[in-house]
Formats: sequence, C-alpha cells, structure tokens
Amino acid sequence: MQETILYIAVSIDGYIATESGTIDWLDLTRVPLVLSSQYTQFYDTVGAVVMGNKTYKQITTELAVDNYPYNDVQSYIFTHQPSTNTDSITFLNEPVDVALPKIREATVGNIWIVGGNSVIQPLIEKNLIDTYIITVIPVFLGKGIRLFETFDSDQYEFIMKSTTLENGMVTYTFKK
Repeated sequence: MQETILYIAVSIDGYIATESGTIDWLDLTRVPLVLSSQYTQFYDTVGAVVMGNKTYKQITTELAVDNYPYNDVQSYIFTHQPSTNTDSITFLNEPVDVALPKIREATVGNIWIVGGNSVIQPLIEKNLIDTYIITVIPVFLGKGIRLFETFDSDQYEFIMKSTTLENGMVTYTFKK
C-alpha cells in the first residue's frame, strides 16, 4: 500500500534548519554518517520525492552539487519561481496539499516528503502524512526553523517505534 512519508533529520531541540535556513549543522564529521540499512530499505520503496524549492536548492548547491541524488525517481519541487521541468523533475506552483492526490495517482511506490517547512506544515495540518520517520541528530541549535509549528494535535494518533542506528543516532517512526 502506497504511503506518504516524511523522512527527515532534526536537532535534539526540534529544528530542521538554522534561522537563515541553512543545514550546515548537519556536520556529520562529529557524528559520522553510516549509511543505514534502514535508509536503503526505505529508499527502495520510494517512487517520488516531494520538496520545496529551498530544499531543492540546498541539495543541488550545497549537499550534492552536480550529483542530484533522486534522479532515479520522480521529483516534485514546489516553487513560485518559473522553472523548466525535466523528465524526472516537475516544478509545481500550487499548494502541496492540493497537488498531493495527483502525485499519489501518478506514482508507483511511496512518496517521500524530503523537506521544507512550507511543504511539511500544510500536509500535517491536513493529516496527509501517513508515516513520520525522524532521525535525531545530536546537536542543539537553540533557534531556527522548527520541524513542527502549531497545529491541532487532537486529530492525530500514532504508533511509535525507535531504532538506534549504527552510528548511535536514533530514528523514531510514527504511523497513523
């Protein structure tokens, strides 16, 4: 069964980016990245990735310059900037919660919500995320862009499990 999954890293104090929107705090030299079998198994189920334009630009200009990591699945990038689609990248200028049903229909496999608070928040508010996989990175930011903004939590119920990764980081999984 197809799922819409938010799989994301967060600081101990709940931030996904600094105040300026950077993700340089994901300095994995302090906590070495060990490609987890959990990630590999997850990615094998993904048919599409969804992200905001800021996240897309961070990936293509900071994290994976000249080596876009999601070329093997369809990417949907939400932006207000005019952009040119490619065979594997579609730029959308509409609300993510409106576009998601169309993306689900066009996708074989799971849909990974990669990031961007402007993408995540509307999906949370409309209860459109089936599974949350959140990896806690052992750093305190103190301020920045929160993973979760204010929303009505009474409408959500989750079953939770936690997994300690090979490098000691912990991943929490929440399902509807």
